[in-house]
Amino acid sequence: MAVLIVDDSISIRFLLLGIIEDMGIDCLQAASGEEALAYLTNDQPLPILVVLDIGLPGIDGYETGRRMKAIARDRHLPIIFLTGAKDTDILSKCLAIGDDYIAKPFSADVVSSKVEAHRRVSELYQHMEQRYKELKVFQHHIDQEHKIVENIFANHFEKHISQTENFRYHISPTSVFNGDVLLTAQGPFGNLYIAIGDVTGHGLPAAVGAIPVYPAFRSMAIKGISIGKIAAEMNRSLRDLLPENMLLAVSLLEFNSAWDILTVWSGGMPAMVLADSEGNIKQLIEPTHCPLAMLHDDEFSQDVQVYKISRNDRLYLFTDGVEESRNSADKMFGEARLHSLFDGSEGNMFDRIIDQIDQFAGDQKQDDDITLVEVICAPIVEATVVNALVTEDITALPWSLYFELSVDEIKLADPVLQVIRLLSNAVGVDVHQDYISTVLSELYSNALDHGLLELDSRIKDTEDGFLEYYSLRSQRLNALQDGSISIHLNFIRQEPGLQIEIVVKDSGAGFDYQVASAAKEEEAFGRGIDLVRGLCDSVEYSEGGSCVKVIYSVPLRLPRNDNSCRLGQDPPYYTQSD
Repeated sequence: MAVLIVDDSISIRFLLLGIIEDMGIDCLQAASGEEALAYLTNDQPLPILVVLDIGLPGIDGYETGRRMKAIARDRHLPIIFLTGAKDTDILSKCLAIGDDYIAKPFSADVVSSKVEAHRRVSELYQHMEQRYKELKVFQHHIDQEHKIVENIFANHFEKHISQTENFRYHISPTSVFNGDVLLTAQGPFGNLYIAIGDVTGHGLPAAVGAIPVYPAFRSMAIKGISIGKIAAEMNRSLRDLLPENMLLAVSLLEFNSAWDILTVWSGGMPAMVLADSEGNIKQLIEPTHCPLAMLHDDEFSQDVQVYKISRNDRLYLFTDGVEESRNSADKMFGEARLHSLFDGSEGNMFDRIIDQIDQFAGDQKQDDDITLVEVICAPIVEATVVNALVTEDITALPWSLYFELSVDEIKLADPVLQVIRLLSNAVGVDVHQDYISTVLSELYSNALDHGLLELDSRIKDTEDGFLEYYSLRSQRLNALQDGSISIHLNFIRQEPGLQIEIVVKDSGAGFDYQVASAAKEEEAFGRGIDLVRGLCDSVEYSEGGSCVKVIYSVPLRLPRNDNSCRLGQDPPYYTQSD
């Protein structure tokens, strides 16, 4: 790199040449503006600095400087004017066109100090320009890679969404890559599985973090695996792959083929809204678990919630980006504002929610991924029911399990989870473990609460009833000295399929199960027996209510085009915890 000296005086050129070359800097010389401009237009690198005399013959220094700056455009080309004038107007004109000036007569120290200062600045600019070029090349490669990855994600996403009239979704990511997860799959019975989730963070890292759940969810759903077990497998997969600071908040849902039973496993997600066809809220379905990848296998719970739904109900699922949308005043859309939209005044709630979020946010930049889903609870007309074996008939051998629990064991832990884990690998039973868990939990809870502890569910009907009930339950359990509960499970062959016989017996005085099963819909208790009756083929109490035997059928095949439901009655809404 060189300094260009432009002066019509040979003596001044040689004087400047000596000073600058003594600094270790190469120099170029020009005696006129035309000659100087030729250096800049013959594809040579720009000089690092131009020392330019004002009083040149032909094109003067001012015009030469203007043309040099025009040729350089956005490249850095510092110009130091040489002038013997003391007029401030002339000096101001020099600085308006160039970058500095040296007054004649000049000393070597002044020339060297100014040249050195502008040389350092010029080298810095050239270094920045080089880095800028490198960054542009790098950005080009990144853009190309993003397009490839974006195309892969788009194709991958489309393969994991079942297109049905029952299901609508709206996705609005903050960047090209989406940290939200939305998956659907049809099970072997014509049932529909849905997963909606939110990975910690945004952009490509969050999108990549969600990849392990795609094949795990789909491969298990199409086999009819229970959502509790699907959640456990997804949790194990994510714990093995994700860093400790990344989690997946997710809701897993299963609609049965008749679309009147909904099973839910939800961890760390906003509450789902179950509404009627007019847009009135019927129930909020709150999460009951931690996000995936937070707990180890021995801490993880596969417990699910089971709900009765009605034809043409609407279920609304969303990630926290909906409630956390912000406006220009930095206020969040919020849960209360969202729920207030469900007032029965608008049938098309899906579009209404989207419109209200857009109006609320206005021009405010979106800072979180948004996913909204509407599911219409009605049988899928175009769904293909797979008439394959639900169980492996050859290897589904009969078996029996028996547990006798003492007071110490009852106080130590809830045995239901351990029993269900034992069943998770049983041939023919694993795909039903959510329902079996619900049934067994209710029977065991009744045996303990009403049999051994002699609690009355009507306590829950007061204002502070639930708090009083569970406080009394804790006191009586701690004080319990004598008693036992036995659990007996038989897996037997009973044409045309298989059956699980569950017998739960306690050593207590029993309870009035007929009164408990006659609970009204508006009551906050007593609905569990209706739940058990709905899921099982038969429920038989004996010994004053201290012993109950239920039969749960496991069909070998699903009859062709059978859209019937297991439930023979229409119980109220309930969850496993009722």
